[in-house]
Amino acid sequence: MTALNSSWITDAEWSNGTLTLTMNGRTYDYTDADKALYDGIVSAPSAGEFYNRHIKGNVGTSNRLGTALARTGLLTAGRLLTRGFGA
Repeated sequence: MTALNSSWITDAEWSNGTLTLTMNGRTYDYTDADKALYDGIVSAPSAGEFYNRHIKGNVGTSNRLGTALARTGLLTAGRLLTRGFGA
């Protein structure tokens, strides 16, 4: 991972066509990303501005926690099932 000088996007990594970003403590994988996106975000004066212009809404993404919950059956259609977890 490459540390970024940003209060919002703290780390970036690119491997095998996937750009991995850590934002606000959560890790997101952007699949089918060009290495140019990684090169751009790590060298941009503002990682957040680069993200908003070039990545957000333009590259497929998954939140690792959401993906893990979906695999366990606890996340269905984007909603967390809370049955059996109190409240």
